[in-house]
Amino acid sequence: MISFRFFSAEAFKPSPTIVKKLRDETGSPLKDCLKVLTETNGDIAKSKELLRKRGLADAEKRADRLST
Repeated sequence: MISFRFFSAEAFKPSPTIVKKLRDETGSPLKDCLKVLTETNGDIAKSKELLRKRGLADAEKRADRLST
């Protein structure tokens, strides 16, 4: 059986300078910055928005645990 992959063989790898810039501007952990930059193909504005959305989701999860 032959299987085909319909995606690029190489994923986007953000440069260390872009990661450092995002970390300095947001204060987010390195792994979160790398993951978000990879998902947005290095777009810093979209990365900030995604980090903000995920951060709010994380805060809501923690608040639910503390209130019960």
